[in-house]
Amino acid sequence: IFTNFSYSRDAEDICRYQDARLMFSFDSSAWFFLYHFGVAMWLEDNIDLEPSAIGYSGSSGGALVAGSLSCGINNEELSSWVIEHSYPVAHLNPFKLLPQCEKALDIFLPRDAHVPCSDVLRVLLTKVSRRPPFVMGEVVSQYYSWNHLFAVLRASCHIPLVCILPYPIPGLGWYYDGLLWASLFVPWRTFSESDNLIRVSAFGMPWADIKCSVSIPFWWAMFPPSVDGLYGLIALGYHDAQEYYNTSEQPQADRLRALAKKRPRPSRLDAERLAQIERLQESAAVL
Repeated sequence: IFTNFSYSRDAEDICRYQDARLMFSFDSSAWFFLYHFGVAMWLEDNIDLEPSAIGYSGSSGGALVAGSLSCGINNEELSSWVIEHSYPVAHLNPFKLLPQCEKALDIFLPRDAHVPCSDVLRVLLTKVSRRPPFVMGEVVSQYYSWNHLFAVLRASCHIPLVCILPYPIPGLGWYYDGLLWASLFVPWRTFSESDNLIRVSAFGMPWADIKCSVSIPFWWAMFPPSVDGLYGLIALGYHDAQEYYNTSEQPQADRLRALAKKRPRPSRLDAERLAQIERLQESAAVL
């Protein structure tokens, strides 16, 4: 009987940040990662993202958003690029989504991104082997080059139903995305048990702290709605993060409020973005 279903490649390395941190953990999402981008944009506007105080973890599309926060990519620019360039190519053909992921990483991932992402970003993968237990959750949190970080982020998005063969990371093995490994089996969300955790789910999972406040069809994850609907997802993520900050009584929300910027940016929820959320809700209700 196999009871060890996970492996941390960096377990023996010492993290450069020893104090407890606040961790934002982004679940698997496919096209719903645009909701995560909205949460990330709210964080950029309102929270002091000092890596000694805050870290990130992610799986699949959630890993891309966690990575963008870790190395300072402008999330509004990246999400707009995805909608403007990837949606026309891949919205009806999931097989074309991963080449678009590679193109976005080539364009937006800074050449030194492996440095700020190390000890700040935890990425969940599924390693495939020819020996039992055949599949195993693997967590990566240190990155030794741009190519290594690129490969880890790309592997975490390698969807089994879309990709027949696993994705190779040279010298490490073959991988699929993070799937839906429960934290009980794979402790991937935080660096230590003392970290505070805020879980983000675009699917509205009951265990999430920030979750989609509009019931949206699950198949939109693979076959997304209109361009306006995708911008609505971004606006909804921003809105839900703001509501969590303003209303949550959880201890981790208190920790989040303690990290607030002294001069936050004015809210991006203007009349147009609020209208996008309303139209998204109407479209979802019809289905």
